[in-house]
Amino acid sequence: MARMALALAPLMALWGLVTSIAALRTSRADLAATAWRGLAAATACAAIAVGALAWAMVTHDFTVGFVAENSSWHVPVRYAAASLLHAPGGALLAWAALAGTAGLASVGAAGSGPSRMWVTAIVTGALVVALSAVAYVADPFVPVTGAIGDGAGLSPDLQRGAAVAYAVCLLVGTAATLPAFALTAGALATATLDERWSRAVRVWNAVAWCALFVAAVAAARWFALNPLRGPWLGDPATALWLFPVAVGAWLVHLDAGRSTAERVLMRVLLVTVMFTAATGAVSVLSGAFVQGIAPHRPSPAGVWFAIVPAGAFLLQALLIRRGRRSLSGSRAVASDSVHAPGAWIAHAGFILLLGAVIGSAFAASHDVALADAGIFRAKDPLGHQWSFTSQGVSTLRRENFGSVTISLLPSRDGSRGPMLSAEARSYVTDDPSVAGQEAFTTAALGNAFLETRFSITDPDASPEKLRISFVPLATWILPGALLIVMGTLVPLVGRPRKAA
Repeated sequence: MARMALALAPLMALWGLVTSIAALRTSRADLAATAWRGLAAATACAAIAVGALAWAMVTHDFTVGFVAENSSWHVPVRYAAASLLHAPGGALLAWAALAGTAGLASVGAAGSGPSRMWVTAIVTGALVVALSAVAYVADPFVPVTGAIGDGAGLSPDLQRGAAVAYAVCLLVGTAATLPAFALTAGALATATLDERWSRAVRVWNAVAWCALFVAAVAAARWFALNPLRGPWLGDPATALWLFPVAVGAWLVHLDAGRSTAERVLMRVLLVTVMFTAATGAVSVLSGAFVQGIAPHRPSPAGVWFAIVPAGAFLLQALLIRRGRRSLSGSRAVASDSVHAPGAWIAHAGFILLLGAVIGSAFAASHDVALADAGIFRAKDPLGHQWSFTSQGVSTLRRENFGSVTISLLPSRDGSRGPMLSAEARSYVTDDPSVAGQEAFTTAALGNAFLETRFSITDPDASPEKLRISFVPLATWILPGALLIVMGTLVPLVGRPRKAA
């Protein structure tokens, strides 16, 4: 059933695209209704297929090729989302299902007439590309021939909660940029850049930006607590996403003032840039939303998906060439409004994030080697005296890895704190003669002004080499991000106050 749904999905999307174009040319309501049903059918087929793939991942059905390549018996179920979204067969399928659902909602927000047909055509066009790439280039349901006892597994680097949050938020944020772009292109094509369009597109812009922003915060945390990752912005897999995040921040937080044709045109351009940048990043990253440390070869499915941002950019350029007539409806856009509580909350969050960034510049790290009962003393950047007493080394066996654990008992200014335990993990395989992949976890102890981190850098040394780091204000990142998201979403449900 899943393979049939996947085979039908691009055909249903193509039918929706063809009938929506025909409806635009003939203004026939019955063709418009047929196009909407094509979009709904394509979305339903994609949802069925991704649901079946997720179930196969959870149940470890290694007769499914995608599951055999990206999971194993030893990968816990809580990391199924990372397994699904780190390869194009699952990532693009999940994007199509979520983007189609958002597209159906945006068709309703577009009202009736040509604008609705334009939105349907744009959404179905994007789905045609994504679903075709999955069905014909990266089919996840290709059966495995022969007996297989276990799958290839998932990179230990991705078996982390922050990596899962990063992938899921990128999926949601990228999918939400499609209805924003479709509504904008439809309104531009039909010269209806009015208040109805403004309200609808602001909601989708806010949802997209919040998700992409949370993904950036999760990525920063993922890198900070992973000794093998190195500098966050040094990895193109995460740095690529800063561009749509920055554009979204401008759209959501900085686009204020009295609406004019020029300002509305700038909003149109920024919506286009955010959509093309987000979908382009997916294409560059081989059609996936998250990658491990191991290098990934360019995926043909990712190259196919590049048609989406390229086509969006070309379409918007052609529509803008229609001239000032396309912006005549911008006079109906009310002056931008300011929601005072939302602005205060968001500004407080930005202050906390800025403080965390400034504090990280004063971080201090110490590489030490401690024997059992050994003591290391140091001062943190805030002037407090710390001592760390080694509690020895222990070996543990967990559900999918074995670990060497080193525990330290910290004390700050003579006051004892909770135990810090860092691990050097070796992930297990079914073949005992094959060494598993290594990974490291970082222990963290935080208060209002300082985060103390402890990790193992060389578990094979005698004694083991450790790294102890003090990062001022690092604990401000999560509450700052939460406040910014709250300040962004509050105006969508609160009553705005008109700017003076």
